[in-house]
Formats: sequence, C-alpha cells, structure tokens
Amino acid sequence: GLATTAFPNLPVIVLTGTGDMATGVEAIQDGAQDFLLKGKLTGSEILRAVTYAIARHHTEREQRKRFEEAGVERKEPCR
Repeated sequence: GLATTAFPNLPVIVLTGTGDMATGVEAIQDGAQDFLLKGKLTGSEILRAVTYAIARHHTEREQRKRFEEAGVERKEPCR
C-alpha cells in the first residue's frame, strides 16, 4: 500500500468510513497493521489499535531482519 511503501518504518492504522469493513480489510492485506471505523471510536479502541499496531510492526521488522540475515527472500509481508 501507499502508506506502508512511503513509510516502511512506521506502523500504519487506517481510518475507514462508517461501516466500511471492506476497505479496512483491504488496507490490512496491503500492509497496514490495523483499521478503525469512523463513528464507532472510543479512546480505549484507539489506544488498543495503536498499542497493538506498534507491537505487530516491531515483530514484523524483527522477522524480516532474521530472514534477511539468514539469506532467505520473502515475497509477502510477515504476518
């Protein structure tokens, strides 16, 4: 996805339109760590999304680094 390509070292959370689950799922398939639906946000949901996105992004970077060190080529994101 554009955001994950433009900012590969940052976790990405997508804010979708109200009830737009399909866009959120597509964003995750394109590399985002999470998505949130407009209109249904609470402070605790935002905190959870940010916390988990950072953790998942860190794990993906570590996995990618291990594969690179081992000389293994990956064609899809570590999930």
